[in-house]
Amino acid sequence: MPLFISLQKPRCPFCDQEISPPREPQDLYTGDFEVGFCPCGAVFVHDATGHNIGAAMVEAMTVACGPHPQMAWDLIPGEDYQEALVEHYDHRLHRIIPTGEWEGRKIRGVLYFVRLREGLRSPGPSNTLKMPPSSPTSLPKRRRLSRHQLEELINSGQIEKLKALARASTAVLRSLQKVLYSPEATLRWKAVIALAEVAEDLCEIKVSAVGDLVKGLIWASADSAATNWGALEAAGEIISRRPDLFGQFIPNLVAFLKDDTNREAALWALGRIGRRHPTLVRSRAFLIIRALLEDPDPQIRGHALWALTQIGGPGLKASLKALLDDEASFNLFDGQSIHQLKIGQLAKEALETRKG
Repeated sequence: MPLFISLQKPRCPFCDQEISPPREPQDLYTGDFEVGFCPCGAVFVHDATGHNIGAAMVEAMTVACGPHPQMAWDLIPGEDYQEALVEHYDHRLHRIIPTGEWEGRKIRGVLYFVRLREGLRSPGPSNTLKMPPSSPTSLPKRRRLSRHQLEELINSGQIEKLKALARASTAVLRSLQKVLYSPEATLRWKAVIALAEVAEDLCEIKVSAVGDLVKGLIWASADSAATNWGALEAAGEIISRRPDLFGQFIPNLVAFLKDDTNREAALWALGRIGRRHPTLVRSRAFLIIRALLEDPDPQIRGHALWALTQIGGPGLKASLKALLDDEASFNLFDGQSIHQLKIGQLAKEALETRKG
């Protein structure tokens, strides 16, 4: 008997009903993940990599809130909605693979479920959204750019085209956010800058969409189950361009300095904001960042030093002198490319600049 016969089909964690396979979003829903609905009112999205759970959570909440997606940011977990994860899901078989491996393939898929409390749910088993029929003759009215197409636009620097696409549909912001999770460092950093430039342009006509994006990036980073490469960095870059609109999120970035997983990203984000608006960061984070100059990790120590050179502050010269003999190196993205820098050399250059 084939082994897969014994494998379980996924069930809704709230009502224990078997669920149908999640499907690609079409014309009524322009998201980045495959999505499905349970008759009990739950919405679930499929993250095939298992690395983007934070983004999947944001998307599931947005879908669950139907025609009022902005409501998602005001809901309280446990009180206004339930959430659950189903791990080791294989979309090809539509089965749960408890071992996490099948026929030589790693099974990392995750189904993220969310169900609003009854008073917030819209009537009907699909929570106001109906998936289009699966007939091959039913074509979507609007086609989203594939991830490959977005990566080509980012790599070739076609930012103006991305801006135009975002002005036509803010769903492009979510698609660009997905590129942030690329394992290729250069592409990831290009996506950070591209997303910030597109968001800055979009502020002129749809500032609420950009606000939701910044909230989503920070929310995703706060999810301990996710790998959120680029999320905090993108939030910081957007804030650095429009602190008048999003400066209230700076304390959120400062809070991530206490988080081992996100500390480096938070330092970079705060350094980028401090590069343009030093007083906004100095008043909130100078002492915390200065303390990180003694961190044993050279990536943290180096980023803390770099951030301080951007924001300045009292007693900085003494801190710089203490690092002159530090021979450790760290990698830093300067907004255009990644450089390997020696901590002691950076401290020396900063001292010379201050003398000048």
